[in-house]
Amino acid sequence: MLLLGMTYYLTPSFDLFSLIPFIFPILGALVLAVLSDEVLEKFSLIKKCVSLSEMSKFKEADVILNKILESHPKDFFANYFKANLLSEFGEYNEMLELLDQLLEEKLNEEQKDDSLNLKVSALLGLGRYDEAEDIVEDILEENPDNEYALYYEVGILLITGYKSESIDYYKDSLKIVNEKLLKHQSIIKKIRISTDNRNRILFSLWLLKGSIQIRLHQYSEALESCDEALKINPNYYMSWNANAWVHAKLGEYDEALKCVNKSLELYPENAPASDTKGYILAESGNLQEALQYYEKAVEKDPLNEEICYHKGKAHQKFQQHTEALKCYNKILELNPNCEYAKKARDEVLKVMKN
Repeated sequence: MLLLGMTYYLTPSFDLFSLIPFIFPILGALVLAVLSDEVLEKFSLIKKCVSLSEMSKFKEADVILNKILESHPKDFFANYFKANLLSEFGEYNEMLELLDQLLEEKLNEEQKDDSLNLKVSALLGLGRYDEAEDIVEDILEENPDNEYALYYEVGILLITGYKSESIDYYKDSLKIVNEKLLKHQSIIKKIRISTDNRNRILFSLWLLKGSIQIRLHQYSEALESCDEALKINPNYYMSWNANAWVHAKLGEYDEALKCVNKSLELYPENAPASDTKGYILAESGNLQEALQYYEKAVEKDPLNEEICYHKGKAHQKFQQHTEALKCYNKILELNPNCEYAKKARDEVLKVMKN
């Protein structure tokens, strides 16, 4: 929700703290041969939820999922999926409560790591960075090659002002993603068929690779990765949002607008695309319309300091210093240690003083 004026320090158009796309081990984990009718029905409903989510139809998926949870309140996959949906809706407190309950259950190692990564996403969405950092460190201590934990570690470093240290984490994460892409592509070649579940894994890895390349300012390479993700699933809104951001960074604003409009068409409520569109319009010189989209993004995700930062940068670009200062002060109220907001605030104060 991948989420981001990349000329600056972060990438809000990717919604950094909810970038675990819908990769569910659901379909590969259930063995159909020996299942009861009740479990088969649950499997069928979960499969439908997954398909709806892959088409960015989250509200429809949520209706079905709630029915599943009425009958199977302890089901791991249903609860894990529910937590993902709550992330899409920006309901981080409810998401955190659900994940805490889920983590009290007996989980295997993979389920525990996936749930903890989602918990990190919820905590970051609430601005609880120290708690998120503690969990990331625990995950990486057990599994140093967990690409999502590495990705979150970078986000925490950026937000708390350690930009230079983040580069090595990006490179490590990119190396791991490349290795996993080669592994899964090799498996598909060997079995000569691409299964739905394998495609979901590849989709997630390509999208994650693109987001890392964006953060490393490798925009042409990022476009290739994002295009690969779109080939697998052209109906997930974050893929279009990622492409919009890359095209904007390459100065291709017309193409960027087409992509971000597609993202908003698929999921109108998503704050990252509103933020991205605001950035594209501001860079194109259309401040008033840009600010309208920034306001929409803030309304959808009021605690997102990155969106507020971009709004401030738009005001600053057009020399509206008082409004820019309000944005940076709001960020520092949410996160007093935010180094990039401090730097931007000091720039504005210096101009206003002169």
